[in-house]
Amino acid sequence: MNDNSKFYTIGYYICEPNYKFLKNKKIYSASECISNHHPKLEYYNFSEYKKSKYSNMYKINYTNYKKLIKNINYITEKNLILENDTLFKNYSDANYIYKKYFKKSNCKIIELLIDKKYIKLLNDDLSINYSKSLNHIKKYKYKSNSKFIGYDILGIDFYSYHSFLCNSLQKESKNIKLNKYCLISNNYSEIENFIKIIKNLGEPVNWLPYKIYIYN
Repeated sequence: MNDNSKFYTIGYYICEPNYKFLKNKKIYSASECISNHHPKLEYYNFSEYKKSKYSNMYKINYTNYKKLIKNINYITEKNLILENDTLFKNYSDANYIYKKYFKKSNCKIIELLIDKKYIKLLNDDLSINYSKSLNHIKKYKYKSNSKFIGYDILGIDFYSYHSFLCNSLQKESKNIKLNKYCLISNNYSEIENFIKIIKNLGEPVNWLPYKIYIYN
């Protein structure tokens, strides 16, 4: 399904790929059970040793590291959708943090899109369970520095996304095809049929299909 006319942007992650989760493929996932998302909101609780290790790992110099810590309040209060989860509302905010602090790493920005017909279900889930809403979402607009890399099936639990892969639910159907990113390459109607198969399986969530875009 290449038509994006009915899709809306939920948000953006600064995502570090996982090479070990499944078949040694490079996975950019909205689930932090699979891929790391940045910046880590645990900054306040990091020991000095862990702070130093984290900044060195992602090639953030000491001056920028201190600025990033100061930005945590702004990031969490103004730009994030879920508590304890670094899903940015706006591309400009995610891109600023990415370019300022994580461009030297192997992280990339990924964008989550959802079909309009699932917005109410997702919004009800957020408002009932987490007192959150999707008032910020906008109709998808293509950006030339992004590309579609596949579909994921996601559900929200404990203020963060889980992927169907976290529960190995791909094994529930022999017809599900995973691409080099371990995202689904089937057509959209096949994915919607698969969601019916895995309903009430794995995490206690509403499994919904998302389109995933990655930014250069």
